[in-house]
Amino acid sequence: MSRKKELNRKNRKNYMATMDLDNDFDDDEINIDFSEVFAFIRSRVIVLAMIVAIFVGGAGIYTKLFMAPQYGSSGTIFLTPQTTESGTADYTSLNVNSKLVKNVMGLLTQDNIMLKVAENTGMDSAKAVRETLTISNQDETEIITIKAVTSDPKLSKKIVSSTIKVFIETMQDNLNVKNIEVVNPPKLNYEPVGPSLKKNVLLGMIAGIGLDILYIAIAILTDNSIKNRNQAEKFLGLPVLCEVPDMVAPKKEG
Repeated sequence: MSRKKELNRKNRKNYMATMDLDNDFDDDEINIDFSEVFAFIRSRVIVLAMIVAIFVGGAGIYTKLFMAPQYGSSGTIFLTPQTTESGTADYTSLNVNSKLVKNVMGLLTQDNIMLKVAENTGMDSAKAVRETLTISNQDETEIITIKAVTSDPKLSKKIVSSTIKVFIETMQDNLNVKNIEVVNPPKLNYEPVGPSLKKNVLLGMIAGIGLDILYIAIAILTDNSIKNRNQAEKFLGLPVLCEVPDMVAPKKEG
């Protein structure tokens, strides 16, 4: 009797030692029982759905209650080409302007420009102004867009207006560049441009689903319970003589 107990103890010990590495493993390869995975998901579907719902709801609530709305304003400038006597655009001037676009975009956010804008708008520093700005260019054009985004719609408009004004004056005074025109002056916009509720909710959903996947993976990989005949024989070191099927109580009529 004691020998049998010792044998069972050894078999149990060997089984538990190899369970994490050899649970449904064969020849050092992972064999995933998808029916087991789906069964686990079905048994935990409410918990998994709640995790996603919590993340989605949390992202929405945080966006609405704790993130300040952001307001944008933008204006565009155009490097106008010189015209010929016949009134057409000068080809050489067009080529020069297209090459100047990148330089102009870089000059717009230089410290000498940003410092004056900071003084005009009451901001703390050139860096603070620069962080609100986005400078962009439409491909193969000499049109440059200056956009500012802050929590104050009036400040956003003021930053763009001041940036354009200071830049044009500086280019005229220092470099004698006089072919920069304002195509679209900045406007006051009270419609928030951010934060995006849809984007944050989507990110919350992705995070919730990611946590669900992690939870499922950990639960299955760390599950050492016996689920089938082969695992029972391996654990006990004895053959299985019979199996008792799941019993379902019959429904009462009436």
